[in-house]
Amino acid sequence: MRQFLVVSAFLMIHSLSAQNLQGAWEATMDKEGKTLKNVVIITNAHQVSTFYEAKTGAFISTNGGTWSLDGGMMNETVEFDSKNPDRVGTTSSFEIEVSQDELRIKDSP
Repeated sequence: MRQFLVVSAFLMIHSLSAQNLQGAWEATMDKEGKTLKNVVIITNAHQVSTFYEAKTGAFISTNGGTWSLDGGMMNETVEFDSKNPDRVGTTSSFEIEVSQDELRIKDSP
């Protein structure tokens, strides 16, 4: 499974195509004293992201919807969100970079 990292530094964006994003991505992070895993599955038009506790496998939340790529900007329109249903129908955009087996996402404030 490929990994993705959240980074706060500005990333140089190279030519990306939807094909290099499609697949399963996994990240591990520490939050509020717990180690969490996030698995993201991206198809040609949809994505789903699921968070769970790494140690126990306990479900935390899931969200997903449609996505598109405009240069180095990924745009996601939320179709479901188990943690925050108010996000349904909203669109968010963020800078990404793909290199080898890593997907980097610029950290949002």
